Amino acid sequence: MKSFKRWAPNDQLVSIWRSTRLGEFYYQFVIQDFWLEVAPDGNGDRHIAKNL
Repeated sequence: MKSFKRWAPNDQLVSIWRSTRLGEFYYQFVIQDFWLEVAPDGNGDRHIAKNL
């Protein structure tokens, strides 16, 4: 939750998913029109994708 507040402090959280992509673990935070992929420690690159 701390990493979500860091990357999207003003967005309302819809759901949280745990993901492994290419052998790496990420949290996926779903907000209204997008989802964020954040490493468990909250550091590193974040990945943003538009919901379909």
